[in-house]
Amino acid sequence: MANRIHVQVLKRGVFAWNLWRKTFRSVPDLSLANLNRARLSGVDLSGANLSGVRLNEAWLAEANLSGAHLDGADFDGANLRGANLSRANLSGADLGRADLTGANLRDAIYSEDTTWPAYLDPTRQGMTFVSSHKSGSASNQEFTIAFAPELSSAQIKVALQALADYYRSCGGVGFKIDFDLVSVAVGAPVDVKR
Repeated sequence: MANRIHVQVLKRGVFAWNLWRKTFRSVPDLSLANLNRARLSGVDLSGANLSGVRLNEAWLAEANLSGAHLDGADFDGANLRGANLSRANLSGADLGRADLTGANLRDAIYSEDTTWPAYLDPTRQGMTFVSSHKSGSASNQEFTIAFAPELSSAQIKVALQALADYYRSCGGVGFKIDFDLVSVAVGAPVDVKR
C-alpha cells in the first residue's frame, strides 16, 4: 500500500517531488497508487516501489524509473518516451499500449506475464527474462533466467545483482549467486558486493 505522504508529495508536481527526493533520499513507496493520467514527465522515481501502480494514460516522458519495482504496474496508454527503465522490475507489467519510443530498457527484468507493444522485442533491448515456477512448497521455488545472447558477463552480473536487490527489498529470502556458474538458487540472504 502506498505511503500517503509520498503520494501527497508527488501530487504537488514533478519539481516538488524531485526536490524532495534530493533532500530526503528515502525509498518511495507508491505501490498500488492510482496515478492515472498523471503528468510526470522528468520525474525521478528511481528505485521506487511502484508495484501494482495504475499509470493509465500517464505522461512519463524522460522519467527516471531505473531500478524501480514496477511488477504488476498498469501502463495502458502511458507515454514513456525516452524514459529510463534500466534495471527496473517489469514482471507482470502491462505495457501493451504504452509508448516506449527511445526508452532505456537495458538490464530490466520481465516475465511471461509482461505485455509489450507489438513493435518491441524485449530480448533485443538487453532485458532479462525471469520465469518463476513453484514446485511443491513455497520455500522450494525454481527460477529460469534467460539472457539476451549479446550480453556480456558483466551485464549478466548486474542483472543478477538487481534481481537479488529486488528480492531483499521486498523482504524475500534472498539469493545465493554463483557467478562462475551463472546460476541462482533461492536460499539464505547473501551480500552482493558491487
